[in-house]
Amino acid sequence: MLYRKILLLTLPFVLLCWQQSHAQVVLSNHGALISVKNKALLSIRGDVNNSANGQFHNTDTISITGNWTNNAENTAFLRCDSGIVKLYGGEQHIGGSSVTEFTHLLFTGSGIKYGDIDARVWGNLHLTDKEVNYQTHVISVRNESINAVTNNGGFVSSLADGGLERYMSVNEPYFFPVGSSGPAFFYRPVYITPKVKGADHYLVGFTPSDASLDGFDRTDKARWICSINPAFYHRIYHVQTSNEALLSFYYLPSDGTYNEASHWDDPHTWKRMMNASSTSSGGFSVINIPNWTDYSSKAFALSYHGGEFGLAGNDTSIYPGAHVALNSSGASTYQWSPSAGLSCDQCPNPIATPDSSTTYYLSTSRQDGCSGFDSIRINVIQDADHLTIFIPNMITPNGDGANDQWVIRDLLNYPDNSVSILNRWGDVIYEKERYDNSFNGTLWGKELPEGTYYYLVMIKMDGTTKTFNGPLTIVR
Repeated sequence: MLYRKILLLTLPFVLLCWQQSHAQVVLSNHGALISVKNKALLSIRGDVNNSANGQFHNTDTISITGNWTNNAENTAFLRCDSGIVKLYGGEQHIGGSSVTEFTHLLFTGSGIKYGDIDARVWGNLHLTDKEVNYQTHVISVRNESINAVTNNGGFVSSLADGGLERYMSVNEPYFFPVGSSGPAFFYRPVYITPKVKGADHYLVGFTPSDASLDGFDRTDKARWICSINPAFYHRIYHVQTSNEALLSFYYLPSDGTYNEASHWDDPHTWKRMMNASSTSSGGFSVINIPNWTDYSSKAFALSYHGGEFGLAGNDTSIYPGAHVALNSSGASTYQWSPSAGLSCDQCPNPIATPDSSTTYYLSTSRQDGCSGFDSIRINVIQDADHLTIFIPNMITPNGDGANDQWVIRDLLNYPDNSVSILNRWGDVIYEKERYDNSFNGTLWGKELPEGTYYYLVMIKMDGTTKTFNGPLTIVR
């Protein structure tokens, strides 16, 4: 039954069914307003085609067994609608050239539901137990309630940059049920909990394959990351603000052994997402990442961190002809480079006697497959006359991470040193041998007042003492 002109339905208590024994029925709305209200059910056992600026006013229920196609150059439904659209057939598609804005959308029946174009949901999205495959498109839930998305095992699958988008306004966990049915079945949801209340939204997608195939090389990872999940990874986009959020990744214990998550970070490296914690919920293992803000790259993956091992040691200085013992531990294999000046290059504790200042690089591995790398610089001091350091005359210890400590550049190259800081009355308020750049403008744990102080830096080497002094201003 084909409607080519105007169809206006106001259904007080009517159940309408279009049926045909040998062919699929198409409800075609060509420019009309179809009104479904007052406890009505409009049931279409076939496709719905909306065109020519046709619209629906639905405050009750529209049930469809076929595909939904919107070519009307509008959003299909009036914004004042409160009704639900049910896709309850087999394989069904939401398509057309115009984005449809549903109020409430329910997927049920059998088969996978496909999104061939973006869609928006202003009320609730009910996935039930269905896979809703949005391929490269986005299904966006604009309702900011944390309960706006529900399921009974159903999930949104997607490719590339497609996925499920949610709008947020409270600092409570928002549910992103994502997964895939091919090539293997995965249901691996994510929860995102904004740290602060306010307008925000995120887009989450899921890729059921090795991240390396998409250019996120799993072998290119920061030190002590032992493994990156080879079976799947998530794609997360923070669309609006730079607010912090708690990211919670759900996975099954059979997926592998993981204790944190990693983020692909330019230039081309998997980096650790710090301060991870592990919990469990509903048969899932959960990796929680607090206070996350970096979405410069879309790729996030479960990972295993083996802890720090195979450290090369702290930078140090020696005089010509002297030697220093390098000490590393915790690994099963060691490789130092360059080998020049070393007593051995494949042992944990070689003796280094470099002729000139040298940086030694150490690559290590363990039997469990974890690997690491580190470096140590040995500065060969020629004489006191060539001693050079840089002493800042101001610090701003306000907790912003910049210039909070008094960092004397290159002082670590001269370990036989002492540092004193005096107030304007000549009282010593800070003293330290082998200064480690840790002074942050406090005395006995309390902040020193703003103002000008005075420093005295003394460096000893080869029987000679060189002294530096001057003002040090604290500004908060």
